[in-house]
Amino acid sequence: MEQSTLDLFLLLLIKSLSLQIGTNLSQRPWFLEKPIAHRGLHHGVEIPENSLAAFEAACEAGYPIELDCHLHERSGEIIVFHDQDLTRLAQDPRDIQKMSLSDLLKVRLYETDQKIPTLKQVLELVNGRVPLLIETKQFKSNGSFEKKLIEMMDEYESHCGGEWAIQSFHHGALCYIQRHYPHVVKGMLSGSMDDAEIPGWQKASVRSLVLLPLIKPQFLSYEVAHLKRRETKLPWQKILGVPVIGWTIRNKKDYKSAIAVCDNVIFENFSPEHQ
Repeated sequence: MEQSTLDLFLLLLIKSLSLQIGTNLSQRPWFLEKPIAHRGLHHGVEIPENSLAAFEAACEAGYPIELDCHLHERSGEIIVFHDQDLTRLAQDPRDIQKMSLSDLLKVRLYETDQKIPTLKQVLELVNGRVPLLIETKQFKSNGSFEKKLIEMMDEYESHCGGEWAIQSFHHGALCYIQRHYPHVVKGMLSGSMDDAEIPGWQKASVRSLVLLPLIKPQFLSYEVAHLKRRETKLPWQKILGVPVIGWTIRNKKDYKSAIAVCDNVIFENFSPEHQ
């Protein structure tokens, strides 16, 4: 079956089931208002990604923050870090899940004074000044990570009014969130999945967005390079009105081309133009 025919079939199926995708977007939501700083407003080895310094810089510049969260299984603490090991940011091959929390939080990023923060530390720092887009880093889940994260964020919102949303490549986890926490604003991450170390069926599921009717996302977060290869906006966006946030934009030239096919972008390493 050709891709265009498959897309049309899936769209007609969604409509026939009378599924409402996302929430009422009659008012422009925060995740479309301003470009979103990828892992904070980091700057090379001087201000490491996903560090308190990068998050403070984003707050001072007024940019929403995208950040990465793992559930540290040994301690039950949510930590803010992208990779599974410390090699890239600390020249240390250890797996973060095999370390004690106390040892992990002592690790210096790029030999600066910045260390891996917990989500609690990040929330205390940001305190509602800018919205947070939280990416959950996992490809397996029993719901415990999502439950802890959402309870923390609900309390944060109640405390300071901070806006937030969750995005994930783990579309099964997003289904869990939709079933148990339908109030949560959530986005489906997708793209080529070329480098993802996951089974082929899981790559196909993420690429095809087949679980979109069950997840009912408020937005899609899509790899811009893959979107360009398709040379069109996603059919979901065109017909069902699901906004698309493009990732990751690293210069003004790419920003201008991305914003032509996306509703917003996630950026790093340059200062984007405001719309």
